[in-house]
Amino acid sequence: MRHTNLKPFRVTNLAFWLGLLGMLLAIGAYLYLFNTVKKVGEHISVLQEETNTLQAQESEVGELKKNLANTQASQQKLTSYFIDANNIIPFLETIEGYGRATNVTVKFNSVDIKHSPNSLAVSITSNGTFANIYRFLALLEAAPYEFSIRDSSLQLTSSLAPDPSLKIQPATNWELGMDLSILSISGVN
Repeated sequence: MRHTNLKPFRVTNLAFWLGLLGMLLAIGAYLYLFNTVKKVGEHISVLQEETNTLQAQESEVGELKKNLANTQASQQKLTSYFIDANNIIPFLETIEGYGRATNVTVKFNSVDIKHSPNSLAVSITSNGTFANIYRFLALLEAAPYEFSIRDSSLQLTSSLAPDPSLKIQPATNWELGMDLSILSISGVN
């Protein structure tokens, strides 16, 4: 009888240790999975923060591209207010165009790029009636360039005596000489 009593005890003891070992393995697996899930959650949180930062930066880049596209037209207009030292022909053509628009002949006596401060020195002689010379000066003054008139002279070059038989008197011819210093210049090396 003794022998039969020990067998259930051994079986119970074995079941107890196996149950305890299974429980410890389950707790170990649970802690391992819990730790793994926690690390993955932290990693996902870091990735989510990085994603949010990248989305914010992408949104900012999109805004900057949009602003840049909006300012392209303004940039071209602003660039037109400066004379490129490497290509002053458009400026000279603009001044000649002012002369044509006002019926004044424009002659460039000298054009020189100055350093320190960067400027463009231009000497102009223009001929026309006094009213046309005045309109030419008004157009020149309204030009989108920053300049100063260093020297100027206005003199009558030809005058015809008034003829009482004519309803409209012949126009007198005036000559305007100017030395300009233009400061709105770019590209001077």
